[in-house]
Amino acid sequence: MATVDTQLSLSAPVEINIPLVRADHLSTSNVFRILFEMFLAISSALISVILSSNTANKIHWAFFGVTSLSSFLFLALSVWFSKRARSGT
Repeated sequence: MATVDTQLSLSAPVEINIPLVRADHLSTSNVFRILFEMFLAISSALISVILSSNTANKIHWAFFGVTSLSSFLFLALSVWFSKRARSGT
């Protein structure tokens, strides 16, 4: 078997800081992110129906308003829980 002599110099930091993430807040944030994407898709479909039809019903506008507000709410909740998970509180 052959041997090879090599020189190695290694430098490493004195301390390594690894931020911890709370899994319960992060999983809650993921649930809100999924709900945000679902309601965003539904509101996008509703706006396509409204724009492509000759006369949009009031029910279309009502559901579009509800799904749009819900998507913004779920986006805000997802961001809030994501920040809480990373801050560790």
